[in-house]
Amino acid sequence: MIRIDRRSLLTGLTSVAATSLAGRRAQAQQYPQRPIRVVVPYAAGGASDIVARLVAGAMGEKLGQSLFVDNRGGGASIIGTQAIATAAPDGYTIGVVDSAFTINPSLFGSKLPYDTKKNFTPVSLLARTSLLLVVSESLPVSNVKELIALAKSKPGTLSMATAGLGTAVHLGCEQFRQETGIDVQYDPDRSRACSQRQAARVGRHDGADRATARRARHGGSRSADGGRRA
Repeated sequence: MIRIDRRSLLTGLTSVAATSLAGRRAQAQQYPQRPIRVVVPYAAGGASDIVARLVAGAMGEKLGQSLFVDNRGGGASIIGTQAIATAAPDGYTIGVVDSAFTINPSLFGSKLPYDTKKNFTPVSLLARTSLLLVVSESLPVSNVKELIALAKSKPGTLSMATAGLGTAVHLGCEQFRQETGIDVQYDPDRSRACSQRQAARVGRHDGADRATARRARHGGSRSADGGRRA
C-alpha cells in the first residue's frame, strides 16, 4: 500500500519545494512565471496519478503557481517518460515515474527512446507501494492455495491483469506464475486505473493502496487470502 500520511507528505513537499525554489531563484528570480506541467506516464486514477496530484497541490501552494497533471499512458510507461525526457529543461515540466523507469532499460535496452541515466535528474522519493493479489468474487476460491489448484486444473484459461508489460505488476505476476507453476494468460492494460477496474473479472497482482482495497471490496473482488482489506 502507499505508506503516505497527507500531513507528512505536505510537510516533506514543502521542504523539497523550498530547496528546489532556492536553487532556481539563483538562476531566475521570477521563477515560476507560468503553470508547471507534471507528466504521469499512466492514465488518471492509478497510484502514480494520485501521488502526482497530491504533489502538484502542495507544490502549487508553496510556489504560488499552479501545477497541472498531464497523463500520458501507454507503452509500459515509455510514452509518458519520453515526454519528460524531450521536454525543454526549463523547470516547467517535471515527471512522476515508478519502478518501470528502472525496469525498462533491462527489458528494452537500446530500443528505449531515452537514456534513463543521462536524460533525467532525480528529485525525491515520493511513495512506496505494495502488490496485492485479488480475485473476482465469482471465482470459486477462498485462498491462494485454492487459486493455484484451480489454475492448474484449467491451464491457460485464467487471466491476470497487469498495468502493462515490463511494469512491477507484470513482473509480480510472472514471479507468481513461475513459483507456482501455473499457466495463465496476461491481460496487459495501458493504465493502472483500467487494470484496477478489471479486478471484478480477473485475478491479478496490482499496485495497491487502501483505495484499491476499497474498490476491490465494493467492486466485486476480494483479496486472494479470502479476507477483505480496508
